[in-house]
Amino acid sequence: MLRYSIIGTGAIGGFFGGRLARAGRTVRFLLHSDYEHVLQHGLRVDSCDGNFVLPKVEAYGRVEDMPESDVILVGLKSVNNHDLLPRLLRPLVHEQTTVVLIQNGIGLEEDLQRIFPQLHIVAGLAFICSAKVGPGHICHQDFGALNLGNFSCPDERFQALLADLQDAGLTAAQVPYLEARWRKAVWNMPFNGMTVALNTSTAELLQMPATRKLIYDQMMEVIGAARALGVEALTSEFADKMMAMTSTTAGRWKSNTCTPGPSPKPGKPASTCPNSPCSKRNCGLCRDAASRFAGHRELFFSLLLFSTLEVYLDGRAGLPFDVDGNTQGNLAGTQVRHRHIGVLEGVLCND
Repeated sequence: MLRYSIIGTGAIGGFFGGRLARAGRTVRFLLHSDYEHVLQHGLRVDSCDGNFVLPKVEAYGRVEDMPESDVILVGLKSVNNHDLLPRLLRPLVHEQTTVVLIQNGIGLEEDLQRIFPQLHIVAGLAFICSAKVGPGHICHQDFGALNLGNFSCPDERFQALLADLQDAGLTAAQVPYLEARWRKAVWNMPFNGMTVALNTSTAELLQMPATRKLIYDQMMEVIGAARALGVEALTSEFADKMMAMTSTTAGRWKSNTCTPGPSPKPGKPASTCPNSPCSKRNCGLCRDAASRFAGHRELFFSLLLFSTLEVYLDGRAGLPFDVDGNTQGNLAGTQVRHRHIGVLEGVLCND
């Protein structure tokens, strides 16, 4: 029987690790601020598929105290992959360990394989609405599928992992690796960037014609990048499907509670503004949000393209444009990608 470790016991790692533990698998959870709470009270998952509590879990506050594992589910943000993640993995891996990167991004598996050449790596693509709402407390609101793209794992071990997830009652399936990564990016890159830049929700972005068009244009930018790199299965039809799906479901989600709905997080400004024009970003999506954002449109698209494609420009695939869209030489270096994502999520949302 496979032994599991969870690195990043939050909304994603806590949910999938909790389901595996509930099904009787050996699961060890690495925790930081929640360690004492989970050690004493266990892990609680409020789920649209049925609530459950694991009163006793194998909780660890230090990775050095954890045994080696057969499978490691990584739920950290990918900005940690170049420094923190390798340090956390080294005490846990053995010759046959499989690492599942349940993260968003392009090129993550290639980056990790360069650090650990012998490691078995799988891409984990989570389609789930889930949030950590308190210490050791996960709220699963909607969906819950985990697709797996095999990057470098022997088929026998890959199938054993897939079977464990399915036996735990999870919707899990094998998908083509590269195409699946880009399919996820088509939704994540536009919506994640825009909700941060405008301090709003997916539902509100789709309600305004101007921002709805921006989202669609960005989806098509990502699809164009994917097709330039050989993922020809992605077309405008997929963007249309994603827009329709999000329009149908987005209004049901909240990130801080288990009661579906579109209200904002506590302490954040209201999502609509009674005063027009508003001052800087004192509100979320207000009536002049699109015009305020218009001045940043070219920078936003440049950063979006750079963040998406830069990982491929370090010798694996040369694309004939720079961050301004000019036909110049190749760009290089994966660390820069994270700095530009920081600009996108930091500078633009503090204009």
